[in-house]
Amino acid sequence: MAYVRKIVRKTGTFFRLEVDIVDKGSGQRIRKSMIWQPTEDLPAKQLAREAQYQAECFEEEVRKSFLDGGVTANNYNITFYEYSLLWLEKIQRECSIVHYVKSKQIIEELKEYIGGYKIRELTPYIIQKLYDKLDDRKRIVVQYKPKLEFRKKLEDNGFDYPKLRYEHNIQSCTLAKALKYENVSKKWAEKLCSVTKIAFDELFDIIEKKEPYAYETIQHYKKTVRAILAMAKKNRIVEDNYASAEYIDFPKKPKRIVKTMNDEEIKIFIDKLINYDNIKIKTALMVFMLTGFRRGEVAGLEWKYIDFEWNKIQIQNTIIQITGVGCIEKGPKTEESSRIITVSPSLMAQLKEYKDWQKEDQIQKGDLFEPTDKVFTGEFGKNIHPSVLTSWLETFLVDCRLPHFSLHSLRHTNIAIQLAAGIPLVTVSARAGHSKPSTTSDIYAYVLKGSDEQAVQVMDSFMINGVSNPGKSSVNEYKKAKEEMKRLGFTSYEEYMDYLEFMQIKSKQKEKTLSIGQVE
Repeated sequence: MAYVRKIVRKTGTFFRLEVDIVDKGSGQRIRKSMIWQPTEDLPAKQLAREAQYQAECFEEEVRKSFLDGGVTANNYNITFYEYSLLWLEKIQRECSIVHYVKSKQIIEELKEYIGGYKIRELTPYIIQKLYDKLDDRKRIVVQYKPKLEFRKKLEDNGFDYPKLRYEHNIQSCTLAKALKYENVSKKWAEKLCSVTKIAFDELFDIIEKKEPYAYETIQHYKKTVRAILAMAKKNRIVEDNYASAEYIDFPKKPKRIVKTMNDEEIKIFIDKLINYDNIKIKTALMVFMLTGFRRGEVAGLEWKYIDFEWNKIQIQNTIIQITGVGCIEKGPKTEESSRIITVSPSLMAQLKEYKDWQKEDQIQKGDLFEPTDKVFTGEFGKNIHPSVLTSWLETFLVDCRLPHFSLHSLRHTNIAIQLAAGIPLVTVSARAGHSKPSTTSDIYAYVLKGSDEQAVQVMDSFMINGVSNPGKSSVNEYKKAKEEMKRLGFTSYEEYMDYLEFMQIKSKQKEKTLSIGQVE
């Protein structure tokens, strides 16, 4: 029952609204109250009726908040930010630290947009407005670009590449980029100026520009809002999840273009790598190129997961860098990322050679080296920072005078080669550690498009041969093939041909087994 009590003060007239109900979950009698102040002057009778109406609304809210025996009135009136912290606690308990840290950062940023709204006040209009703002967000990118007179300025002050690299320990990869007038980091630029005693503005230009956030970054924000409201819906705090696609318009996902090496670049890269002197860098880059592993997966690779007898490597650990936390070792990115793949004998031979070198290196360093099972380590055995692997690639590219590629470009190249060679999509996806084949097909659609065109040529040739030489194949046989594809559930001719090849191999194995039995 709702009670109304009038309070007259110097600051104005107030009404104390009280509700007395029984919590069905605990059986206890609960009393809730709030203060309501009229926003306009009303006659006494009308004011009393309005106060009674407000009391009834308050009573309805309180009663609704106790449905399903759990959520208190405070929770029912909770703000989006307050409720997001409860959701965050759930994420911390149930998800990885990576997901937790990212979610925490996102929630703090969302606070300035919708944090103060009561969660039940959020409407499709408010959320759409938020999403539109997120889509329009831009970040300020600061670039430090060497001036046109950069090289001459260094030479005039007695500094050349060898002196800076070997005498002053300036990072060689970045120095090579700077000499080609490519952007460098602020930290590196400041160190160079400190060593050379040349003023910063004499060597570098500071360029600021605004760039849109990546589509995937904005999606993280939207998914977080949707997940929070999904939990609120389960708790019966909101009637529906207004952040879902049913209510909200989402921009079309832009096509993703991945950078891969062309045939000529692959040949040069491999030739240079085979003859490279640094065995540590050589082995690491061979692993990247011939397996398609992610950077964190290579950093976390252990010898116990390398099977030299059967030429297999298992991914069980990954080392990643988290802003504000540092490097951590954890399980793979997804369940599918935990995988075993067969690798080439040439890579295994290189790993064996490197393992022998590593043992000798550990013996020379003696007690300074911390015992570890990691394949790639820091100088004295500690876990390697993933960024070190990036610097190894940069060193190799500079030494061999090759164009810039990232470690992820090597992964993309590995996957693209397999697809271009006609390896089934399911196999490539499993080797890459993607959660589902559609992920692979979405990213590498341009490679699959080439395979699709090949399939069309095969089908076209199939029909032409059928017309010109009915003895080999006919249109009727083509129609039967299409019907068989449909019956078996194949959506492309390429998959159907893989299936036929598999059945042929299986048949030959069966024939071989039968023939052995007959001989016996």
